[in-house]
Amino acid sequence: MNARRFMTLGCLCLATLASANAVAGKLSRAREQVRRPAPAAPAAVNDEPRSGGKLGRASQATRRVTREEEPRYGNRHRPRCSGWNGSFAWRHDPFACRPCTPPIVLAPSTVLVEQRPIAYANPDPVVYEVAPAVERRLGKQFASHPFANGADGFFTTRGDGKPWLGKVQFEFGDGSEEVTRTGLAILLEGESGLGIDFDWDSYAEQLPGGGHDELHLGQVNLTYRILESNDTLVRAGLGVGWLGDAVGTEAGLNLTVQADWLPSEDWIVSADLDFGVIGDAETQHVSGTIGRRFGPCELYGGYDYRRIGDVNLHGPMVGLRLWW
Repeated sequence: MNARRFMTLGCLCLATLASANAVAGKLSRAREQVRRPAPAAPAAVNDEPRSGGKLGRASQATRRVTREEEPRYGNRHRPRCSGWNGSFAWRHDPFACRPCTPPIVLAPSTVLVEQRPIAYANPDPVVYEVAPAVERRLGKQFASHPFANGADGFFTTRGDGKPWLGKVQFEFGDGSEEVTRTGLAILLEGESGLGIDFDWDSYAEQLPGGGHDELHLGQVNLTYRILESNDTLVRAGLGVGWLGDAVGTEAGLNLTVQADWLPSEDWIVSADLDFGVIGDAETQHVSGTIGRRFGPCELYGGYDYRRIGDVNLHGPMVGLRLWW
């Protein structure tokens, strides 16, 4: 009996202990569940509420771009720049402002700003045009002689010319009544038109009965070219003329007009006209020649007439002229 009671009491104690342990285990686990620190929630992108829909993802992507590109402020509003119309939002780039729209409120203290792409105006493309080759035209200069090296006459633009033109001529004339003449003339003129002319004529006469007489005439003129073209040169000048013989020398004023004309590449026509006073006598002189050109040389013939007071000295002539 006692043994049966003892066994029954032992079973009840074991059952009570097992029940207590069972209850303590659940409560303990419950307490652990309650008091265990909750696991940290995954950080929401940009700290903004997010939904699983397309609009939510789109808005979240927009806010993400905004937070990545824009500086963040405590009130989540960006300062505005001082544009002339106040409608430009300040970016972190200090050299660019871009327009923005009024903010869209998604939630209290949450502002979403619509992002617009920045349109940069590209300047018009620069078109470089190659300028057409322009033929270089050199200044007009005198040819070394008429039609030298393919020149158009007295002048050339090929760059092989010179700034001056000169000619030297020697001539012999035979007049009436046993009077002969030997002449020398030099002309030098420049591109500006100014030139200088020198003439010297020596007359010789055989007197009846075996006598001999000589007379020398000369002149120096300062000339200016009054007309020029590739085939024509006309100049006028003023100078001094003189007469010398065994008795003495007389001088006076002289006015001259000279011309050279190229009717073709092979022929040259020249003329001289002089008026003046020597001592007490008036003088006139007219000369004309036609020459055949051979390079810089010209063989010519013509007629020469001179009047001193009431004395006439005239006759045909031939000569050689060198252009240089």
